[in-house]
Amino acid sequence: MFGDSLSIPTGASGRRELAAWLGEPSHPLVPRVIANRVWHWLTGRGIVATVDAFGATGDSPSHPELLDHLAARLVADGYRLKPLVRAIVLSRTYAAAVAPPDPADPDNGLFTRARRRRLDAEQIRDAILAAAGTLDRTVGGLSIRGAGEIDANDTSAQTIEYGYAFTDTRRSVYVPAFRNRRPTVFEVFDFADINAAAGTRGASTVAAQALFFANDPFVVGQARATAARALAVVPDGEGTPADGARVDWLYRALLGRPPRSDEAARCLEFLRDSPADPDALAVLVQALFGSIDFRYLE
Repeated sequence: MFGDSLSIPTGASGRRELAAWLGEPSHPLVPRVIANRVWHWLTGRGIVATVDAFGATGDSPSHPELLDHLAARLVADGYRLKPLVRAIVLSRTYAAAVAPPDPADPDNGLFTRARRRRLDAEQIRDAILAAAGTLDRTVGGLSIRGAGEIDANDTSAQTIEYGYAFTDTRRSVYVPAFRNRRPTVFEVFDFADINAAAGTRGASTVAAQALFFANDPFVVGQARATAARALAVVPDGEGTPADGARVDWLYRALLGRPPRSDEAARCLEFLRDSPADPDALAVLVQALFGSIDFRYLE
């Protein structure tokens, strides 16, 4: 049997041997689990829907041959994830559009259409910063301010999270996720519990999310930065307000599409009495941040 190849020398902890055993190209489980999770994160549902229960206690794969193919490809590429991701995102399945449910396949287990999915907490934060033009794309370095100056064995290292100000504007992968405290956007948008392993996340809809977009200082500040950016990118002409062009720019920058005629009309009506007013434009930006189109992928 495959497990017979795992031999732990006397006096060894077994960690190195376990890692080597799991990484063997002939391992029947590990590459399939990894490939299934990558497929899940890219399409919204795993080939095995129960990504955390991969076996007799979970669901059967909907497309076992596809799972085998992806797992074999992952092993052939030396367990590098980028080639696997590239193969999936270039597929017809990934490029499919959202469509009404098919009565013959109401759960879309056949992947005939795309799933409408909400952005994760980190994606929402990064999208807000990107729209505002304040996203710091610096790669690497410390993610916790002051951590390099603290001895890990000192008790102060255990209390750094209390009162910590999340002011960094780098990508969310660098944002500290402390055991007991994290940014508000992470709290209200179902950030994963760092104290337990989880292959999937929830996607709740609660009042706190609307209140976050309406009142949180982070959103208010980034909305003002986005408004300032819109005023700079689309300036007024001589005696000619450019509100229409700004509304079009905001929709494209925040929602990835131009406004519909009724949406443009409502926005222009809102801005009519305060043309080129940064505060009014910031309120409009907040409304777009809080819209379903901003936080959901079609």
